Formats: sequence, structure tokens, C-alpha cells
Amino acid sequence: MKSKAPVGLWVWRQIEPEETAMGLLLRVAEIQGHSSTERTVKAAGVNRSRLAHGVAAEIAAFAAQVDQDPSRIAADSPTEDRKGRLHLRGHPMGDMLDFGPRRLCPACLDEAWHHRFWWDIRAVATCPRHGIDLVGNCACGKRFTWRGGGLLKCSACPNNDTMTLPRAAADPKVLRKDAYLLSRFGAGEVEVVPILDALPLREVFTTLERIGAACEGYSYEWKSAEALGLPLSTVQARGFEVLADGKLDEVLTKIYDGFIAQGGRPEEGFTSCYGWLYHWFNHKRGAKFSSLLAEAFHVHGAARFPIVPKARLGKLPATAVKKLSLKAAAAKAGVSVYAMKSIGLSLGLIRTEKRSGSQLSFPVDEVERIGRDLKGA
Repeated sequence: MKSKAPVGLWVWRQIEPEETAMGLLLRVAEIQGHSSTERTVKAAGVNRSRLAHGVAAEIAAFAAQVDQDPSRIAADSPTEDRKGRLHLRGHPMGDMLDFGPRRLCPACLDEAWHHRFWWDIRAVATCPRHGIDLVGNCACGKRFTWRGGGLLKCSACPNNDTMTLPRAAADPKVLRKDAYLLSRFGAGEVEVVPILDALPLREVFTTLERIGAACEGYSYEWKSAEALGLPLSTVQARGFEVLADGKLDEVLTKIYDGFIAQGGRPEEGFTSCYGWLYHWFNHKRGAKFSSLLAEAFHVHGAARFPIVPKARLGKLPATAVKKLSLKAAAAKAGVSVYAMKSIGLSLGLIRTEKRSGSQLSFPVDEVERIGRDLKGA
């Protein structure tokens, strides 16, 4: 035990692996016998909100009071850069961290009595190490907060026993998604998912939600977990399964079929056939955001409608193109645009009129057959 600190923190413990500054604060409050961390931060002379948000000066001040290296405390804590942006273990986090409600895994606490950084990540709902849901409420029903005087203490009851907390088996799909997210923080087994591996972690959070929401089918209106009335972790787990198991083509087909069922025409192309999902992807700068997602859209769309150059989705193998525009069909068949249009109308391959913004569409195999017939003639 160290000698009494100047501000009254007379006992302390070393920061533990995966423990955050706020987790250490809770533990110090518990060791000190404080009923609330309000008393602890007052004794330490630090601001709790600034400490939680990783302000370097606040971490340094707290580290001095518990006689520890501030870099060790900052290693697993949210930290703020010079522009006020939050990072965790080197990853920009945006709004993906919770600073109000607090969650925990009772099985983890049974193994070692300290907070883990990933309990504060909004997108993580389970403990992949123990296969159970994270717990956000005391056994008495009151939510855990950062004001309590310890890891399990709340203001409504004296309970401090992990065995009183539920240990509900987590949804396997959510567990799988959470395990992947933890692996990106260097805290779990790695599952290779090329589309996600190529994205910054903050974009992974968004992409999983968008793809998960798209599993509902075609919609012009943008969808999110909140709009669907579903837990974020559940929607993200759907998205992870789609991308990890190569099911994106199935999702795009469901969206496309829904569009056609509502009276849409394939010639309307990407901006209509895939509803809000393509608008989101295009807003994210398309292929510059994810070349692999761009390829998936490109290949799927090429089998159903002509691809226009402004789609900017990268190069596509010739074998993947199944539909041609009027101009492209005429060039392939070796005839004029007027002649190709006349042939298409006579064979019933195209409509007499087309909608504004759409293209006349010719199946590649039919164009090839027409070209052979013309050469034979």
C-alpha cells in the first residue's frame, strides 16, 4: 500500500489490462469506501466528464493522484485528439461510445474485478468470451451508472454480488459479430471478412447497420435500426452474416425483386433498382469507399440492366455484362443505332417508349444472335 496521497486517495491499485480510466475510477472509489465517484473525483481534483472523454490533461492529473503512468491508463481508454475527436485503441469512434449508462459482464468480473473498455462500445451487446449478454441493470432493476461507488454498487440497494445478475445466453449471430468487432481492437479471435477488413472500424459500424437494414427488402426511404424498431446489435449482426458468408447477392436480389414487384423497370438502373441502399453507398463515394461493395453492385446490376459510365463502379469483366444499352448493342451487332432500335422493336426486345432517365436494354445473348444472323445474311 502506498502512503496517503495529498488529496486523500490513500489506497490505489495498478491499472488492469483492458481497464479504462473511468473503470479505474470506479475501482478506486470502491477501495476508498466512497458511496459515489462524486466524492472520488472531488478528492482527486479531476473532472469526471473530461476524464471519461479522454482529455489528456485530465488523465495525467488522475494518474498523478494514483501514482501511475498516464500512458498506461490512456492505452485502453477513450482519448481525445487535438480536434476533439474520440479514439479508442487507435480507432476513431465518433458517437459509438456510451458515457451515461454502464454495462458489464458478470462472468468477466468473476475472473478479474475490473471494467473492460469494450463494455462501453454501443455496437457490442455481448461478451464473446463467455457467450452471454452484457448486463446494464443492477439486480434491483436500477441502471448501472458511473456515479456509483463501485463496479456493482448502485444508489438503490446494497447488493454487490455478481451471482445475482442474469447470465442470459447471447444470440449466436450477435456473438459472432461482436467477436469480429473485438478482434479489430486486438481483443479477440480474428475472422477474415474482406469487405469489412478494408474499411476503417467506424465505417464498419455504419456498414453493418446499413446492410442489416437492407435485409428488409426494397425501400426508397433510408432505413436504420431505429427506423426498424430493432436493437442496433441485432441489425448489425444481420449485416455481418450477409458480408461474412457471401450473401450480399441474395440481399441485392431481394431488393431488386421488390422494386420490380412495385412496378419499377430495370432500365431505371442503380439509382432506382436498389432504393435507399445504393443512395447511401453513392453518398459514401461509391468505389472510393469500398471497391468490394462496388463490385458487388456492379456485377449484380450488369446482369439486369445496362451499365452507364457515370456509375463509376470500376472495371467489370465482359462475361459479367448481361444487358447492353441501345448504343452498345448497335456497336456489338455492327449496325446503326436506328437499325438496332428497329430490330429490337420488331423482335419485342424493347418497348416503344422509354421513361426519362432510363435506357433501352438489350440482352447480350440476343445481340450476339442478331449479329450472327446479320453476318450470315
